[in-house]
Amino acid sequence: YISGVKFYTGLLKNCLIKIKKNFNKSIERIRFVYIRKYFYPSEEYKIQQIYRKHKIYKIFIRILIVLVISLTAIHLAIHIPSVQNFIAHKVISKIEPKIDGKIEFSKLTITFVSRVIIEDLAVTGTPGDTLISAEKLAVYVSFSDILHGDIRANRISIKNGVFNYIEEGNKTSNLSRIFKMEKDPNDTTKGGWPFITIRELRIQDYRFNYVGGTPSKSPVKDGCIDYTNIGVSDINLRIHDIKVRPKKGITAKIHTLKAKEKSGLDLQHLSCDFSL
Repeated sequence: YISGVKFYTGLLKNCLIKIKKNFNKSIERIRFVYIRKYFYPSEEYKIQQIYRKHKIYKIFIRILIVLVISLTAIHLAIHIPSVQNFIAHKVISKIEPKIDGKIEFSKLTITFVSRVIIEDLAVTGTPGDTLISAEKLAVYVSFSDILHGDIRANRISIKNGVFNYIEEGNKTSNLSRIFKMEKDPNDTTKGGWPFITIRELRIQDYRFNYVGGTPSKSPVKDGCIDYTNIGVSDINLRIHDIKVRPKKGITAKIHTLKAKEKSGLDLQHLSCDFSL
């Protein structure tokens, strides 16, 4: 009995030793494969990694080429006169329904994606009723805001034109009439002054005419201003932070203003906050 126990005990001991050796070999094999794969990869693994990187690089290059071609095509298309006319009519079609008048110009040129030059611009109401005109208007504007009915511009430059402001009674004027600032409560159409934000406005060699108010009973003396009929010329103006809001009017900060009134008044410099 004792000899049998010793035999099976020895046999079990030998089995455990073999299992331990095989287990250690398996662990060493797994460890070797892991280290070889991730720390000493094979040539095939290296080739696969290079192929993946090359594929990603090709996709990136293709996307970059498509973007460059698209931007170049848009830039070239904007300089085509027919495309410029389409953009101009699109803008006018969005603005004109909001005003009681017409917007006219002789030429529109887009020199860059957001820079527009308009020549011989005129905003009129009834025939002969010119509110605003300008020989040249250069503006950096956002077309997406215009198409949504709002106007945002970083800088606007106006040269050689006129602004005629005429009071028409009952606290109305050609400005409020054309831009529908005093809207009829029975009018259900979508109108009114659009939201306008301008960071900087520069005006050169401009004129301003004002007609309105109660005429004076006595004649205006020479050298005095007739406040019912004002005519200002040689206007050079620089304004910042212009904001136009429906039912709230206009606010701005005048940086510099130079002008001459027909009575003889010569304004050399003026700066102030403005609201209308």
